[in-house]
Amino acid sequence: MKTDSPVIDISKINRNRFLLLSTKAFVKQEGEKFNIFLQGRLNIVKIAKNNFIQEWNYSLERFRVFSYPLVKQNCFVVAAEDSPNLFNNETEVLMFSLDDFKFKRIANVSYFVFSINSEDFNRDGREDLLLTGYDPRLDLGKITLLENTSEGFRKAFECAIGNKTFDAFVSDVNKDSYPDFVVLTTFSCQEILQIFVNKYPNFEKRE
Repeated sequence: MKTDSPVIDISKINRNRFLLLSTKAFVKQEGEKFNIFLQGRLNIVKIAKNNFIQEWNYSLERFRVFSYPLVKQNCFVVAAEDSPNLFNNETEVLMFSLDDFKFKRIANVSYFVFSINSEDFNRDGREDLLLTGYDPRLDLGKITLLENTSEGFRKAFECAIGNKTFDAFVSDVNKDSYPDFVVLTTFSCQEILQIFVNKYPNFEKRE
């Protein structure tokens, strides 16, 4: 299978369907200046008879760069930055159905999101979303927890840490049956692992 834009992530949906995230660069002339822009693209392909068949593809009308997606059983979640100018960004968190590929906007944040994780942090039976990313205006890493409520997602916790926050993984660090999380962040050119212990709705930061 050939694509016209470099694939930077492949996520498995099921045994023969995969979600591809790619970013295409192109040049736009503005007066006498030439600027390079990126546009994120999403594709779902399936394997049939030793061949890849494109089932669905998507890119937004404006310049967008997508975060690494989170694939669930019947949907996937991705964050989309709405401007080629990092200092003016407003990022939307989008949830796509894997049945009809329609999406809904579930949250907005004012920084670029690198990754999305999910877990039921408050043990109410609903999976919440944990976003990690970077605010270029303040040169800060950012973490946001979106609580899944009966009325939709709401910001339950937000924290600035380091210069960039690339990813997080969820684990019950202190063995109290409540999920904690660990983030990878950078500070002064050093990479740091930071533990956040679940004291819902707050999280206690530990070295």
